[in-house]
Amino acid sequence: MKNEGLLLKTILRSRGTTHEEFAEQLKISRPTLNTLFKETELPEKYRETIETLLNVKFDKLNQEKFGNILLSNYAEGNFHKMAAQGNIVHVPLHAYGGFLRGYANKVFVESLEHYSMPGIEGPHFSFDAEGFSMYKKGDERSAKPGDRLFSIKKDGLSDLVKGRGYVIQSVQGICYKIFDKIAGEKAYFESLNEEEDGVTFQLKEIKGVYFVDFILKKPY
Repeated sequence: MKNEGLLLKTILRSRGTTHEEFAEQLKISRPTLNTLFKETELPEKYRETIETLLNVKFDKLNQEKFGNILLSNYAEGNFHKMAAQGNIVHVPLHAYGGFLRGYANKVFVESLEHYSMPGIEGPHFSFDAEGFSMYKKGDERSAKPGDRLFSIKKDGLSDLVKGRGYVIQSVQGICYKIFDKIAGEKAYFESLNEEEDGVTFQLKEIKGVYFVDFILKKPY
């Protein structure tokens, strides 16, 4: 069965495009875009523009390549069975300490689970979210325990974008936060949960930063 609205939403996720950005590109409101996500077939008045912006043809996309397969496999507990080897290196919670010590060791990284998922291309690291400091209802950047963060390793701190989510690897541990600013020798990150404080790092404490371009929400 076609579900072009879900395909659209999944493609945006896989490319790291926020709903606000795409609604602006399409010159529509966020509520209108949310309505499109629920459509079985995209309305003709938007379809051509969407296909041009994304450089895709929806009638040629394989439904199994995007959308339902991601959530159904995750819900059925088959997340780790999708591929024995792939472009994604998974760092589970119990390995965070080891990753902090061995992230630069090629042998250690190769010992971690590698897998692939439809719609996620190029080298990625995936991390499991923990705690509720980054939970905010209705926010696309929100993550809670059980969610998985698909992230791209950044070469440095110079091109971090304010308001975007990043996994920070520092001497203090590994955490997921929203970038605010760099001032002097410090980098400032915020929590989404208003009851939780942000985090400040000395630049020399940061060992790695990973841009979170897709969050797979665990069904409850």
